[in-house]
Amino acid sequence: KDTGHWSKSTERCNPICNATASTLHGFRRHIPSDGEWTVLTTFLGGEGIAGDKMKENGTMHWGSHPANAYTTNSSGFTGLPGGYRNWFGTFSDNYYRGYWWSSTGDGTTTDAWARQLYYDVSYSKRNNYDKRCGFSVRCLRN
Repeated sequence: KDTGHWSKSTERCNPICNATASTLHGFRRHIPSDGEWTVLTTFLGGEGIAGDKMKENGTMHWGSHPANAYTTNSSGFTGLPGGYRNWFGTFSDNYYRGYWWSSTGDGTTTDAWARQLYYDVSYSKRNNYDKRCGFSVRCLRN
């Protein structure tokens, strides 16, 4: 089911998501802005409940925490808990949290806005992080 720009693409994502931001244009894709993330979470009922609608349904990757009984993936986003790489190069939070970059800086030269999904709560969180961290990206069709 195609629910628009945010739906899971049937095309191979690797060549697109491994591309640099400057070459995404050639794939007719872009990394969503902070505003586009806000549009998504607002459409899903607000940050307080959007996480359940964005996480992969079931407990295969997110675990059997009672909060995951309410996940529906009704958005088609299929968010997975990929964790992150901190700016020292250490990986953390695999199976517990998913982090996705926006293309929007937070007004400083070092940080940008991102979104998080957690294994044990229903919400999606907006926060700023050091750009040296390694997060997932979701590519949107232009």
